[in-house]
Amino acid sequence: MNFRGNRRRTGPGSWPQNIDQVEETVSRPSIENLWDKLDPNTQEWLRANPGSVILPRGVTDVLQRASDRQEIFEGVDRNGQLPLSPQDQAFIKAEALSAPVGHPVPPGAPSH
Repeated sequence: MNFRGNRRRTGPGSWPQNIDQVEETVSRPSIENLWDKLDPNTQEWLRANPGSVILPRGVTDVLQRASDRQEIFEGVDRNGQLPLSPQDQAFIKAEALSAPVGHPVPPGAPSH
């Protein structure tokens, strides 16, 4: 178990106050593996912010839902933010170069 702030949510946007409610974390799939499951607005945000090294809570929540997993991703801090791996950073930068902001890749089209 990870007791450093990775907790199961008890409701939208809420975090338990009791350490007994801490849940195990799971490693997460890469951004590349989740890319086709992400909505166009999230893809656009990621391409518009290719230098990000930590994702804000809202984007982390979208990734969590796209993964179809109930467990909180490993690495999510107590504020719901998720540090990106070097592989995720490289993928996002490549996506930003292949499909500039404001020009989303149509669904089903090759993205790189």
